Amino acid sequence: LIKKEEVKASNETVEEYNYRNSLFLKQANQNAILVAYNALNKKITLKDEHIYVVYISEDANTNLKIKDEILEVDGNSISSINEYTNIVSKHNVGDIIDIKVKDEEGKKQNKYIEINKYNDKKITGIYIIEDKNIEVIPNVNFSFKSSESGPSGGLMMSIAIYDKLTKEDITKGKKVVGTGTIDENGKVGEIGGIKYKIRGAIKNNADIFLLPKNNYEEAKKELDKYNTNMLLVSVETFDDAIKYLKNS
Repeated sequence: LIKKEEVKASNETVEEYNYRNSLFLKQANQNAILVAYNALNKKITLKDEHIYVVYISEDANTNLKIKDEILEVDGNSISSINEYTNIVSKHNVGDIIDIKVKDEEGKKQNKYIEINKYNDKKITGIYIIEDKNIEVIPNVNFSFKSSESGPSGGLMMSIAIYDKLTKEDITKGKKVVGTGTIDENGKVGEIGGIKYKIRGAIKNNADIFLLPKNNYEEAKKELDKYNTNMLLVSVETFDDAIKYLKNS
């Protein structure tokens, strides 16, 4: 247990923090499907895509709210984060951008946000997430508890889906566990709380623990405290993980 002040921003509620993490989990699952199905050249149909505001910096000059769905920026319809950042990049620091949104209640509103500067980069001080509605065959169903959230299971979810789609048993009977975020291109990202996940893996007699490269040193330090034969394997991409499992 940790204090809520250690994980949530001072200008947001616990509900808003939980909302952001629930979308992170949903995005991780969507990325896991994309990565696994693309790896096997299976058809993926993108039905639609939505952009939601999930974090607003205290320094941001805006009347946007968390849970707003961004529909238009400067009068241009957008359906991806890249489209948003491209429009921002064409403005000057101090410019005010017009943003059309659909709020939490479904009402369309015109709002604004100011362009600021951070480390020589143009920013707006918000974090947005893409929520994709994708269709695949066979369909994938997820079952999570309401208390489960966050993106750190993305890598293992992508491997689990891949394993289900192939006749080959890529685990070869070993107990394979791990952690790491996954983006739609299969890149594995760093996570927090690695030492607790190492302890859980050891407790459950795991054979192989896959993890992001940037978490390896902390994980190795924790692993060395225990008498275990569990192997730590750092990976940078989904392909790295699959290649290791097939060749191990």
